[in-house]
Amino acid sequence: MDENPELDDNAWGYQVEPGMKTYAWTKLLLDKSSLVSEYDDPDLYLPGGMDIMQLPKGRSAKDVATEYLRGMKAMFDDAVKEHLGSHKMEDLPIEFWLTVPASWSEKAKLLTKSAARDAGFAARRMDKIMLISEPEAAAQLALKSSLHRLESFVKPNTGVMVCDCGGGTVDITTYEVEETRPTLELREIAVGVAGKCGGTFVDRNLFKLMADRFGDAFTSLEPEEIGPGSSFMDQFELKKKDFSKKTPSKRAHRLMLHMPGLKISSSMEKYYERRSSSVLLTQEDYKMLFDPVINMIIRLVEEQVNQIKLKKERPIETIVLVGGFGSSPYLKEQLTEWCQDRGIRLTTPITGAWSAVVCGAVLRGLEGSIVRQKKCRRHYGFGELIDYETEINSDFLSHFEDNVPTRQRYTLYSCNLDDAPETIENERIEKVGEVVATLDGLDKNELKHVKKHGTTYYLLPLTLNIRLDDEVGHLAFRIFYQDREVGKAAINIVE
Repeated sequence: MDENPELDDNAWGYQVEPGMKTYAWTKLLLDKSSLVSEYDDPDLYLPGGMDIMQLPKGRSAKDVATEYLRGMKAMFDDAVKEHLGSHKMEDLPIEFWLTVPASWSEKAKLLTKSAARDAGFAARRMDKIMLISEPEAAAQLALKSSLHRLESFVKPNTGVMVCDCGGGTVDITTYEVEETRPTLELREIAVGVAGKCGGTFVDRNLFKLMADRFGDAFTSLEPEEIGPGSSFMDQFELKKKDFSKKTPSKRAHRLMLHMPGLKISSSMEKYYERRSSSVLLTQEDYKMLFDPVINMIIRLVEEQVNQIKLKKERPIETIVLVGGFGSSPYLKEQLTEWCQDRGIRLTTPITGAWSAVVCGAVLRGLEGSIVRQKKCRRHYGFGELIDYETEINSDFLSHFEDNVPTRQRYTLYSCNLDDAPETIENERIEKVGEVVATLDGLDKNELKHVKKHGTTYYLLPLTLNIRLDDEVGHLAFRIFYQDREVGKAAINIVE
């Protein structure tokens, strides 16, 4: 709203009109510990890149995420009112499931949850906010729905990769199918790989091509003419969704765009049609826009396949393609070709690739998880395999005079190196936040204590319990005295 004087309130989703100052994909900034990788869109970090990765002045990534989620919460409330009637929800507990990239740090997940709370989700005590990784949610839907329709698709002792191709990120996770009866059970067999190389990479390639061909005549145009939501980009989006190498027509595709500053020459006629004021893009041009993105995605898939071979895990027999960009016919064609050369089957969920993540998150909430065991993506002083029962217990012994404190604080660090360093003096060590434990269930009279010269000295042994894969989808904390929970523990994250 501050950046657009004509607005009385923040615009969200389809309320955003061409020409407005917009912020998109800023959720990627929630995970600042995410390292720049060889699988990232090379223009993603450049300033001014189609409003990608920018923040309003004086606002944090969490602030922007909160505003977006506030719009989503308002939409949810309106839908409930319209279809059910809000009075029917008054005594009904609600679980809100939010999907996050599998590669995200604990800090990014907790910032997401905090943003959702600030936006009004789970404002009642009986409601909960739960997190699930996007590939895991997709696996929940794709494999369970396929199991009931095509038994040969999901067989025990086989490897299945879920490749989630969204607009901003590509996330890959691989599982071994352990059981299909009486219930479907999976085990994650490799640490997933990810890259910031989603569908918007194609859009930025288009902008580079237009700038190269038309120079200032294109780049000087106003955002309402060539920015997100403009007629030009809407035309391109329709073609982008349908582009396939099987398209029979060899004619150039037209995108209407009036460029008053363009000097038409004979060499320019193959790129721009003056009669219809249209940019001309051939099949080869579209391939040039798509291929760098597709190649990066295939390299990500190949790295995961090689990692599986190296660890001598179950070879991958099936790849499930999901996500908005996963619906691209051209991506499917290129990936199918790569898979066929290696004897791997490529498929998309019967219900469609675009909605697999959100539908899978709902299924997870209704039916429970099918993933029995996961790979730990970060070191918290623990090994690599985790499940819902995996815990870290750290003992702390403190001495106090006269009064025992009502709360204790502990600093939590993490590290995303393959091998944990010996000390915290390492550039890859990240301070996650401060765990604050309240001790309202502790009676100081039960503590060991001695009295000397009028002063009482207390001995306070506490155990901080951390669940690495709690059902809520992030680290969960408890505080114990002699095997008895004596308060609440939660983490204050460092933004």
